Amino acid sequence: MDKRNKNKKYATYTEEELLAMLDVAEPLEQALIRFLVGTGFRIGEASVAQWKDINWNDKTITVLLKPEFNFKPKDWEERTITVSDSA
Repeated sequence: MDKRNKNKKYATYTEEELLAMLDVAEPLEQALIRFLVGTGFRIGEASVAQWKDINWNDKTITVLLKPEFNFKPKDWEERTITVSDSA
């Protein structure tokens, strides 16, 4: 369990487990895994992410309210995440 997770509901993957997943994943699955790990997005956030949410110059992606998808960020918390070059 992740010690930072206050709820202690969710197990986290080790680096070895992530590498094993990437090793057997198809290219599209690899991209999704890298995106989720690189951004820390929740599945719901990733499912509504759009190109317009990315600022390529600042290397950031923003989680926004998306009423057209019936999506609101957890606790209404819109946020911007800096993304590494490898992600």
